[in-house]
Amino acid sequence: MTEEKLKQVYEKLDKDYQSVIKEYLNKDKVAIINDAYRIAHYNEIADYFDCVDAEYPPFDDDVFDSILNRKDNIFEIVFQSWMSYSHPERYNFFSYEDLGGIIEYAVTHRG
Repeated sequence: MTEEKLKQVYEKLDKDYQSVIKEYLNKDKVAIINDAYRIAHYNEIADYFDCVDAEYPPFDDDVFDSILNRKDNIFEIVFQSWMSYSHPERYNFFSYEDLGGIIEYAVTHRG
């Protein structure tokens, strides 16, 4: 993975993150509390990618290419993919090992 490709991934992720978070900026506290679970997952995905190192990437280049080529929001498809698992309680979204698998599956197998 090159630094340039990682920079492109970060730009896409930042755009997607801003897109999903902006709807909460003008909501009242109750609406934010009602969606706190979803927001926590969005933040966990963002944190996961903040720790990606170009020298030791957690995925093959084809996964990063899939992220760059997606027109839909990465945060939303990863969250929805996890919610669609038959038994999501078996996958700990807040464990980097499990989250990496969820991200890889979501960006390479979803629509």
